[in-house]
Amino acid sequence: MLVRQHRMRLRAGQRLGARPGRPGGGVRRPQPHLAARHSGRHPVTAQDVIAAAADGDPTSIELITRAGHRIGIMLAAVVNTHNPGLVLIGGGVAAAGDLLLAAVRKSVYHRAMPLATRDLRIELSLLGDRAGLVGAAFMATDELLSRRHLGHWIGHGTPAGTAGLIHQ
Repeated sequence: MLVRQHRMRLRAGQRLGARPGRPGGGVRRPQPHLAARHSGRHPVTAQDVIAAAADGDPTSIELITRAGHRIGIMLAAVVNTHNPGLVLIGGGVAAAGDLLLAAVRKSVYHRAMPLATRDLRIELSLLGDRAGLVGAAFMATDELLSRRHLGHWIGHGTPAGTAGLIHQ
């Protein structure tokens, strides 16, 4: 699935979606929340946008809402094909909180099949930035303890040094 995305280069003080040569395109509206966080030497980070949105900055709120919408479009495809009961949003993006979550939910429920979303829960992971690492550790543990591999390494007393497990 392809999600078309308009390229946005946003500098502190620039209006979201402003395009030179179009009506209103040259208008700059100060965004004090982002401008205060932007020293001019470094680009605005996701953490800057999240903090500015929490302070009520309209540009930052719109950026997070758009990101949630695009994430929701992709998740709708996953929901339609895999029919999960729970989708957890983790990592750094989870710091955007309920603002992002509302946009993701709206997009998923609008685009996914009703039967796939009937009992679906979409929530923020409590693990934050550690979600990917913890998920990978659980996947590795599940694989090591699977019927396919458990019998092999129990005979050896440990899974350590059994590189053959990788290629089975």
